[in-house]
Amino acid sequence: MQGQSVKTKGEIARMYQRQDQYQILQDNLHQRMDYHHSNWTNFDSRVTSMETQNQIALSVAHGVEDRHAILEEKHETLEEKHAILQEKYDDMSHTVAKFLSF
Repeated sequence: MQGQSVKTKGEIARMYQRQDQYQILQDNLHQRMDYHHSNWTNFDSRVTSMETQNQIALSVAHGVEDRHAILEEKHETLEEKHAILQEKYDDMSHTVAKFLSF
């Protein structure tokens, strides 16, 4: 026991009490860290989910824009065909009118 101090029962009791307090503090710290990690993981998954939803929405919006452009082209083509048919109808009407006027 040379170089070591002899501890009284009170000192040993206080040492164990401090050790228990440190253990409680360490356990509390681990619980808080787990809680914050869980919250962060939950937040991260929600952000990832929102990013995925945004990507889907953008993809759908692109699809809608593409379909809209195709429909506009079809509409223009139909207008052109309508104009051609209108000319043919007018020509036929004019020809029939001439024929009937004889």
